[in-house]
Parts: sequence; structure tokens; C-alpha cells
Amino acid sequence: MHLPLYNAFAGIGVASALLVGERSLIGRREHDFWPQLFLIALAFGAAGAVSFSWLTGVTDSWEHPAYTFLGGVALGLVALTVTAGLAGFNLLAVLDAGCLGMCAGHIFGRLGCLFGGCCYGKSITLDPILKWSFTVPTALIESSVEALILCCLLGKGSTLKRKSGSCAGYWMISYGVARFFLEFARGDFRGKLPFNTAGLSPSQCISLVLFALGVVVVTRGRKEIGERFASGSNTASRLVDEPVDTGCGRILESAATATPVSVEHPGM
Repeated sequence: MHLPLYNAFAGIGVASALLVGERSLIGRREHDFWPQLFLIALAFGAAGAVSFSWLTGVTDSWEHPAYTFLGGVALGLVALTVTAGLAGFNLLAVLDAGCLGMCAGHIFGRLGCLFGGCCYGKSITLDPILKWSFTVPTALIESSVEALILCCLLGKGSTLKRKSGSCAGYWMISYGVARFFLEFARGDFRGKLPFNTAGLSPSQCISLVLFALGVVVVTRGRKEIGERFASGSNTASRLVDEPVDTGCGRILESAATATPVSVEHPGM
């Protein structure tokens, strides 16, 4: 019974990621190519999730693979960014769509983990005499955190929609912090890296990298790209255009009105 529920929620998660990413690109030329970009990111993400689990010792058999979400995030985002760059797309807008999609999909993915019995938390004893104890519902907590992050990013009053890359940057920061601390409550085997990580799990190491990348995107990325754009760099024109509304706030708006929101782009 567990496995079908796990698969069902995984399928809902994939569909949600595709839909949310697609809605965030309405009005951009990247919108028509989002299904292809999504499939490329999904394929590389799945390969990264399995490979990372194998490299860190979470699983030692390809016949019974395990999936590490952050391993999939790492390779999936790299594939998405490289593909968008080679195609000459707006990299930050595509990155926004990818991160929003992952956030939405992960909400349901972690619910699948809850029903599948994986990604569980530590057992905590409340009363040593009566031996009352409970297991920390880490999968449910993580799903709730992702839902909260997504609501913040999609909120109508969000100011993030005024900057390309802000949705991606703030998701990296917020999820990186949440996942880093949530790892301390995980009760399943977390794997290990072939070098000293000061007691941190592999996922915590990736969370730190994700946090750092998010800070760069939010605090420095837009400034540096803006300077290149002002100087007339062709590369910068692929990274940023005006207006810079990437659609963080218009997903809910367009869903409510059922009317696609168009955005005019100079030169398009």
C-alpha cells in the first residue's frame, strides 16, 4: 500500500512542478520551450538523485535505488541552466521557473515519503518510565516548510516579482537554511562523503552551497548583470531584460482571472 501512494504523490509532484514553472514564464519566449527544458532538468535531476545516493553510501545497489533530493537539485539545476544558456534564453527567468517548480513538486514529493516510510525522523522519548515516544515527522515538516516558502514567493504582494532571479535566490536561501537544520532531526542513514565534513551530512553540505548561491543571486547577481547590460554586453542581454517581472506574483493572479498575463519585452 505504501509504494503506490509514494508513486502517486511523486507523479502529482512532477505535474505540479511542470505547471508552476510553466505559469511563471507566461509572456516570455521561454514559455513555449518550458516542457523541453523541464524534461531535460527532470532527467538529469533523477540521475543526480540516484547517483548522489550511491556515491554517499545511502544505497549500494542499482537494482534498489534510493533518491536524494538535493543531489537531484544540484544536477537538475546545472542541466537547466546550461541548456537555457546554450539556447540563448533568459537564464534568471528560467532559473526562477525551475526553482518555483521544484518547490511546488517537493511539497507532494515529501508527502509521498511520509506514506512510503522513508525520510523519517529520530525517535524521541517523552517519558522514560511509561516509555512514551514519538518519531519526528520530518517529511511532513519539510513539506509544510516548502508550502510556506511557495506561498511567500507566489503572494500577490510579494516584491520579489520585480527582480529576475529573486524567486530562485530566495528559495535557495530559505530552503537551504530549513534543510540544514532539519537534517539534525532525521533518523535515517544520511550517507557520508569521502572527506571530512566536520560531522555534517552530505545534504547539509549541499544546503550550505545552496544557501551561498542564493545569497550571490539575490545580493550580487543582479547588480553585476545590470552593469554588464549597461555596457552593452551580449551575454548580459541573455541574463536580464526589461521589464524584469519574472512572474513570481502573477501565477496566482493569472490563475484567479484565467487570463494569461502578457509582458512586453524590448527587442522581442
